[in-house]
Parts: sequence; structure tokens; C-alpha cells
Amino acid sequence: HNLAAVYIGLGEPDAALASHRQVLDLQRALGDRRGEARTLHNLGVLYVNLGEFGQALDAYTPALALFRESGDRLWEAALLHNRGIAYSGLGDFERALADDRQALAIRRDVGDRTGEVLCEISIGYTLLRSGQSAEALDAGRKAAGGAAAAANRRGEMLARLLVAKAEVAAGEPAAALPELAQALALSRLLEDRIAEAGSLQLTGEAHLALQQ
Repeated sequence: HNLAAVYIGLGEPDAALASHRQVLDLQRALGDRRGEARTLHNLGVLYVNLGEFGQALDAYTPALALFRESGDRLWEAALLHNRGIAYSGLGDFERALADDRQALAIRRDVGDRTGEVLCEISIGYTLLRSGQSAEALDAGRKAAGGAAAAANRRGEMLARLLVAKAEVAAGEPAAALPELAQALALSRLLEDRIAEAGSLQLTGEAHLALQQ
């Protein structure tokens, strides 16, 4: 796994895939089912990052069965969340929402507040992509409130960006600006240059929409 991470960092995805497959073969030969599940999960994440959503599902589905077999609920929730991203990438929003809602229920049950916020944000973006801006707005506000209450600044930043995007999509760019101001402040506090750039870009889009 460490070698695969090195290859990913070097921008060599083919070598990373080969490394994961070698580890997977060894784990299967040793009967290490928990290790096999985690490697399949990591393989799925790599495929999603490469835009190979169908192949990601091929890795995630057997991994899910193994996690359920072992009773590892945190890994099950992580996998359902990531499989939802793969389904969303394929445009299958119904299955994406179903997976993320299952993941959300597990994370609430085990008290994983950070994971809960991530699931709510993911649900919001899937709703937004499927044209349900009002529902996405509700999900984003709920995530932002939960993140703020837990002092989860990164989660709050991501949630406020979601709220702003939903406001713009709903034709309310003026309402997006206060959310973007908070997201921008949080991105600078966290020194997250990518989120800062995204906040500034969306702010410009909101101002442009106000002029039309």
C-alpha cells in the first residue's frame, strides 16, 4: 500500500494499480479477507480518481460484502460513501443517494460526526447535480450547521461552498455571497489554496449573475 501511494504521488497510476493488484493477490493467497477488503476499497478510490467509475464499482462491490462479513462498520460507511461518488460519476444519482444515505445512517449510529458532515455534503452535491437545488440547499445548510457546532472548520467550509452553489443554481446569487465570504475566510484560515480559488471564482460568478 505504501508503494502504491508513492506511485500515485509520482503521477504513475498504472504502477499504483499494479502494486495494488500484487498486494491483493498476496492477501487472497494468505486468506487475509480484511486486508483484501481494504485493498479493493483503495483500488476503487484510485479508479474513481482516474475517472474509471465502472471499474471502481467492480472493486467496491466485493469489498462491501467483505466489510459486512467482518462487521467493520466504519470501513463499510467509507466504502458506501465512495461508491456513491462512483455512481454519481456515472450519472446514476438514485444509487449514489442510496449509498450515501446508508453511509450517513452508519456514521450517525457510531457517532462519527466528521464523517456525517462529509456524507451530508456529498448528498447535497448529488442532489445539485441531479437538478434538485432546493434539496441540495437544505443538505448544505444542515451540514454547515453540524460542522460549525463541532468546530469542524474544513467541513463547514465545504458545506458553505455547497450552499453557495445551490443558491446560485436556484437563481439567488445575492444569497450566495455571505456564504462565500465565510467559505473564503475559512479557506484562508486553513491555508487551502484550492478552496480559496474556488471561493473567489464562485464569488465572481455570483456577482456576474447579479448583473444579468
